[in-house]
Amino acid sequence: MSIQYNLYINELKEYFTLNKISFRKKYNLFYNNLDDLIDIELEDKFKKYDVQLLLKYKDDINIQRLYKCIKNEQEQVAIKFDNILSNLNLLNEILIKLKEEPQESLIKAKKILKTININIYDLINEEYHKETSYKLLIKDLNKNPHRKFRLAIAKKHKLLKNFLKRC
Repeated sequence: MSIQYNLYINELKEYFTLNKISFRKKYNLFYNNLDDLIDIELEDKFKKYDVQLLLKYKDDINIQRLYKCIKNEQEQVAIKFDNILSNLNLLNEILIKLKEEPQESLIKAKKILKTININIYDLINEEYHKETSYKLLIKDLNKNPHRKFRLAIAKKHKLLKNFLKRC
């Protein structure tokens, strides 16, 4: 993750702690629903407490600013990853660092990269030593929800969308 992204996440964690909100449990709730808090249908989706929590903080300038910054940082990661996926030389460099054979075609390189279990943020930040098993990756993502990459952002980037795994 970028340094800026980590700063935003830490600021959000601090803000949640000050307001006695569990970051791990409520990060996804806020992140996924901040844009459509006005929807009346929210009450059908969540517990009454969650709806009240969302409505209480929907006009909070700090929360809105932090989530916009986080989304912007994730958008930048998506653009970087798209650039990597469209360049055979960059993909082969990554494969070599992940102790895989370089490939002759972009399609083969993408197929091999897709079999490797590594968080997208670690890949972008060249932290290749963080390759792991699928189960450990899921465990890490459940423990650290801010390390999950949003499907909504990935859908905007066709190359990236195919690389995300369901957790």
